[in-house]
Amino acid sequence: MESPFRSFCAGPQIGTLKLSTADPNRQWDEDEIALAQATAERTALAIENARLLQEAQKRAAKERTISQISEKIGRLVNLDNILKTTIQELGSTLPGTDIAIQFLSGQSEQK
Repeated sequence: MESPFRSFCAGPQIGTLKLSTADPNRQWDEDEIALAQATAERTALAIENARLLQEAQKRAAKERTISQISEKIGRLVNLDNILKTTIQELGSTLPGTDIAIQFLSGQSEQK
């Protein structure tokens, strides 16, 4: 017997719960089928909750990193130090990345 895992709120199928026995002629009764389906639904819900938690934790870590970099840059008053710190912080946060800051020559006025 197979019962599909569906993500919460009738989302896409994310897996299959498969039950088998040594007896190929075994007939599953309604209670056993209901138990397997309920288990599959609760498992899918738990998986979805874990995914959402992981996503929230990832967003929180990103926001903390942005906040820490902003705090370091915000304390600086010298343009050269601001640029160096920005490049250093991004470099340590995104290893293996080339970072460059380019200024536009001339200021265009917007009216």
